[in-house]
Amino acid sequence: MFRINTRAPASTNCYLYTMDQPNKEDYNSWKWGFIYYNPDDRKIMVPKRTGLGWTFNFARPLAYVAIAALIGLIFLIRIAIKHYAR
Repeated sequence: MFRINTRAPASTNCYLYTMDQPNKEDYNSWKWGFIYYNPDDRKIMVPKRTGLGWTFNFARPLAYVAIAALIGLIFLIRIAIKHYAR
């Protein structure tokens, strides 16, 4: 099946994940199956549990800042298009 991090050095304490053997700790990090919340994980964005793409780690305050910035950028683009389309 599909493997991630299969060539980790032997000297590091890395977990090797496979699709057919999910990590039990990982299940506790997903709320309702689609919201990733893990305060111990320092990453702001993590791969989605299923399918393609990325999602935010909602335990990190910077994730909320990034979401607000994306929403603000969308509104700024919308205002700019509306203003210059006249």
